[in-house]
Amino acid sequence: MPKVNFSSKQPRVKLLPLVAIVMVVMFPLGTVWANQTIYLPPPNGVDDTTNLQSASDACVAREPGCTVQLGARKYFTKQLVAYNLQGTFKGLGVDITTIEPIYPLLVEIEPVGGGPDGMVCQPNTTTCLWPALITFVNGDIHVSDLSFFENAPPGTATMP
Repeated sequence: MPKVNFSSKQPRVKLLPLVAIVMVVMFPLGTVWANQTIYLPPPNGVDDTTNLQSASDACVAREPGCTVQLGARKYFTKQLVAYNLQGTFKGLGVDITTIEPIYPLLVEIEPVGGGPDGMVCQPNTTTCLWPALITFVNGDIHVSDLSFFENAPPGTATMP
């Protein structure tokens, strides 16, 4: 009986390009970066306004789905303002992560145009301080797993 050779040389497919194509199809580039988390440094016990505002601003600059992750303990802050935040402010648990205002909160609301409709300036952290600790303007915000404490005696929380 004659010998038959069934072996033949076939080109080998390199695995790496195939894996790269599958990854791009399964995980489009826009979704790979969508759920980024910004971790805050631990609270300093005095004034965490800059860290909280910076984290919020960084989250606004990211894709929707960003999370500002706060640590344990108490964060002290002045007014915070976030425009068009599309994400989450999240602590480590109720009474584990807390946010407390630094008293007294300075309030400066200037009328815009002086009209009778009562319009006021747009909230910000420098020239138009509203009597609210955190102001979210527009966006899609979720707040979870944290507590807010307001310990100021009546009539002392804000100052004109």
